[in-house]
Amino acid sequence: MDVVSLPLGIPTNRETIQIFEQWHRGITLYTWLSYHFPSTFTAVDESFAIKEECENTIQMGLLSLRKPNRENTGGNTDEYVKQDENKSIRKALGIY
Repeated sequence: MDVVSLPLGIPTNRETIQIFEQWHRGITLYTWLSYHFPSTFTAVDESFAIKEECENTIQMGLLSLRKPNRENTGGNTDEYVKQDENKSIRKALGIY
C-alpha cells in the first residue's frame, strides 16, 4: 500500500473538519477490511498510525473552533488560538 498522507494543517472551519472526517471513515474502512481480508489489506500498522493522526487533527480543529476568533474579541490576542499554539499542540500530541 502506498502511504497516505493527510492534508497539512489544522482545520479552521467546519467544512475542513468534514474533509478530515471523510478521511477518517476511509481509513476506518481500510482497517475493517484488513481484518476480513488480511492477505489483501496488509498495511494495518500504517492505517492505525494515520487514523490516530487524523483523530488528533480533528480534535485540534474542533478545539480551535471553540475559541473565539480575533475579530470577535476586539483584537484581544489572549482569546484566540495563535498559529504558534497550534504548533505546540501538534508537538505535544506527537504530530509534526
